[in-house]
Amino acid sequence: MNYFKKYDLCIIFLYLFTSLVLFGQKKVELEKIRKEKLQEIDKIENILSETKLDKSSSIQKIDLISKKIVVRNEIIENLNFSIDDIGKRIEILSEEILLKNDEINNLKLQYAKIVYSSYYKLKNYNLIMYILSATNFNQAYRRFYYLKQYSNKRKNLIYKIISEIGEYEKIISSLRNEKGNKVVLLSTKEKEKENLKTDKNNLNILIENYNIKESNLKNELKELQEFTKRIESEIEKIIREEALAKKKRNKKNSSEEILLTKNFADNKGILPWPVNDGTVVSSFGEHPHPVFKGILIKNNGIDITAKCNTAIFSVFNGVVSKIFAIKGANFAIIIRHGDFLTVYQNLQKITVKMGENVTTRKIIGYSSCDNLNNISTIHFELWQELNKMDPISWLNEEN
Repeated sequence: MNYFKKYDLCIIFLYLFTSLVLFGQKKVELEKIRKEKLQEIDKIENILSETKLDKSSSIQKIDLISKKIVVRNEIIENLNFSIDDIGKRIEILSEEILLKNDEINNLKLQYAKIVYSSYYKLKNYNLIMYILSATNFNQAYRRFYYLKQYSNKRKNLIYKIISEIGEYEKIISSLRNEKGNKVVLLSTKEKEKENLKTDKNNLNILIENYNIKESNLKNELKELQEFTKRIESEIEKIIREEALAKKKRNKKNSSEEILLTKNFADNKGILPWPVNDGTVVSSFGEHPHPVFKGILIKNNGIDITAKCNTAIFSVFNGVVSKIFAIKGANFAIIIRHGDFLTVYQNLQKITVKMGENVTTRKIIGYSSCDNLNNISTIHFELWQELNKMDPISWLNEEN
């Protein structure tokens, strides 16, 4: 094998190795995401198991099952990525097997040439006599050194062939494992498709079993939207009042408030969730309803459904700025964190007072209980003074 061929092979092996490492990292990330999605499904099912077996319709139940369908689709999409990723890994391993096979064949040819040369060049010589027949000591030493080098070359080639065969077998084993993983993932995908079908059927059954026409359910949803709009208007009004009151108190932030603002901003993406084991059923901003066409949902924060009477936590150090009741929507709490404010709505059993300093993960109250179901939806908002922000981008990935 000439120098350039060796160099080309090194480049190819480096490329294949780098690709496998990158695919390996991607595989770990995809598996992590899939596990998180499956945990979210478990949480939704756990919350749904708490609902009472009554004959009433529940928007909350529909939202939960709709969310379950969304997450199930995400799991299937994740599996598609994983299957595609494994397919690419199989292609790379197959290419590497071909290259290894070529290299082993080349090594075997080299070894055959050495053996052939050894046989025909030295078959008529007695090796000891070959050395002793030298005309002088230097010639004898050179003959001895030649034979030693010749022998070492043969041994090194044998070891190299054995080593390459070992590497070859490892690659074949990896290929078999990847093919096995692909079969498992394809099977898992089929099961998830069946689960998705079941979830969709359950959603249809839920609507049909409660003997409520879609138009009536839409009216119920519109009433809920109007109610939500009144709640958010009330919260916005209080946020504006709070911002004005702060401005009157001090035109310039104190060093303590500046530090608290900075610390809060530094924790973007890693803030704890305000409730354990909840699932987001409505995201920030304007988006279409997952079930009913033509209905847009506008949300100043996020809605998290959890079991009723669940502890609600402060997401960061701060001061309880406002505690107020909203007619028909229980209590709401606003906590100030320097220039940032967090809002927690639909609480009962408040455990903090106005002006109280709270720490991260301090219990500030408990979620209310729906009269018809043992589940509750907590509304959570995040503001930087008068600018509302998407809480999801600030909270830790894991809930």
